[in-house]
Amino acid sequence: MSSFGIYPEGTRSPDGRLYRGKTGVARLALLSGAPVIPVAMIGTHAAQPIGQKIPSRTNIGMVIGEPLDFSRYRGLDKDRYVLRAITDEIMYNLMLLSGQEYVDLYAADVKAQLAAEGAFEGPVPSNGRPAPGGRTAPEVPVPTAPEEEASEDEKASDKE
Repeated sequence: MSSFGIYPEGTRSPDGRLYRGKTGVARLALLSGAPVIPVAMIGTHAAQPIGQKIPSRTNIGMVIGEPLDFSRYRGLDKDRYVLRAITDEIMYNLMLLSGQEYVDLYAADVKAQLAAEGAFEGPVPSNGRPAPGGRTAPEVPVPTAPEEEASEDEKASDKE
């Protein structure tokens, strides 16, 4: 038997709260027919807040919930309302297991807003496409490779 782990939020929480899940987890559950086993990670934000390179020595916990069966939605993997309902049910179970406050916004959008206000220095996810609701993702400069210096042999051959 194989298993697969996924974080439905798509990015780390900027403040330790639980944010809206993306529907990919629901699509995978429907296409695979596998039950979803919610697993809440407890204490990860305190152990390594965004921007901290080395985790603090602290206890991390896991709470494993009961399997969630979505077979009643079989064949509806293209219905966005069904995908949203499944994702919300998964997130609700994670909220109950973790005790986290739920925020009905995408964590990536919150990070982008905080970054625009200068209140967030961590990475801001962007896939280059417009975000949900028609908002555009922030422009991020792409670094270029440094130019290599010519070797001594190449410099000597250029002089000849």
